[in-house]
Order: sequence, then structure tokens, then C-alpha cells
Amino acid sequence: ELLSKLWMGFYHRLRALLVRPETAGPDPEPQLFVRGTGAPDDPFEIHSQEEFARIADFPASHFVLRRALLLHTPVPTIPEFTGRIDGQGHEVEGLRASSFWIGVNHGEITDLTIMGSEIASHNDELLTALIGVNRGSLTRVQLSEASHHSSHRSTDSLVAGLAAANLGMIEDC
Repeated sequence: ELLSKLWMGFYHRLRALLVRPETAGPDPEPQLFVRGTGAPDDPFEIHSQEEFARIADFPASHFVLRRALLLHTPVPTIPEFTGRIDGQGHEVEGLRASSFWIGVNHGEITDLTIMGSEIASHNDELLTALIGVNRGSLTRVQLSEASHHSSHRSTDSLVAGLAAANLGMIEDC
């Protein structure tokens, strides 16, 4: 019964993340990144906290982290990611998000270390430090010093690490 209750809470949270209202106006322009077009052979280059947060605006694009980052503000949750993030062995410190950084990963995340993440929840729901459901691949992704906070923690809460559910590939993590 506990597992069923946890799964239903998790399912409803993911569904809420994936069903987004239509927004008015044109899509953001890719010029928000200093270099790259987001294509597989010309990924967006991430040099700053602002560029890292923009991954949420282009979830089907390709990204490469060019340096270690210290994040000072929360990043938006990415309901569904289908692109590629190559961390090139760099660390991202201070990742803060609500429930998940990525709801469902269909993409590829490689060579990335997440240090000192803080995931907050305001309900009795499944908490995870990085991904809700992994359907893609995580290769050499490390999670260190993660913390989880809930304003209403109960014995029905569950804390996961890299992914709450894995239906894809996790290798060398």
C-alpha cells in the first residue's frame, strides 16, 4: 500500500510537470548563448549560471559545459529533456530545484558532477536529486552532498539519488 501511494504521488507530480499551459509569444531566441546553435555538431556552450538555467528553454538541444559553475539561484524544472548535456568532467555546485531538475529524461547526460544540490518539496511526494524518470542515458554522472527538504515530511516520503525510476541506462555513475 505504501509503494502504491508513493507511485501515485510521483505519477501525479510528473503529470503536472509535463502538462504545461501554452505560452503567448515566440520561442526564446538561441542568441541567449554566447556560442553554439544547440545542434549535435554545434552544442550551446554553457559558461554561466544564466546559461545553465536556459537549458529549460531548449530541452531538445545539445549543450556542453565549458567550466565549473556555482549556482546562486534555483533553476527551473525541465519537464521533459530530449537533448544532450556533456559536462566535460566539470562540477555544478548549488543546484536548487523543486522536486526534480528533470522530470523525464529521454536524452543523454554525460561526464557531469552535481555537488551540494538542494531539492525542495512542499507536499508528501517522492523527492529526487536529479531526475524523476530516466528513459535516456546517464553516463559518468556523479551526485555528491545532496540535501532534500520538505515542508511536510511524513513516513510516506521517499528520497532517491540520480533517478527515482530508471527505464533507460545508467552507467559508471
